[in-house]
Amino acid sequence: MDVEALDALLPAAQLVHLRLLEWVELHVLDHGSGFADDYLPHAFERFSRPTGSRSGGAGLGLALVEAVARAHGGQAGAANAEPGADVWLTLRRAS
Repeated sequence: MDVEALDALLPAAQLVHLRLLEWVELHVLDHGSGFADDYLPHAFERFSRPTGSRSGGAGLGLALVEAVARAHGGQAGAANAEPGADVWLTLRRAS
């Protein structure tokens, strides 16, 4: 999938970089207000939603990202960035 296709799928996000070394690391940033500091430790828990969340989601999106990453020997992470949030997925590169 090319960057233009990702932009069409994720109009509020920006592909920051994709590193292809021994591990593949995909970062997606948005330009929103970021994660609340008290939410970050719980961001990947199933059904976890930030206090005051306006979306109609069930709180499963990041939990699914982490489950897929772990199932393939990788990991997922989230942090605040300037501005917005940074969510990433790290997987071992296929040989």
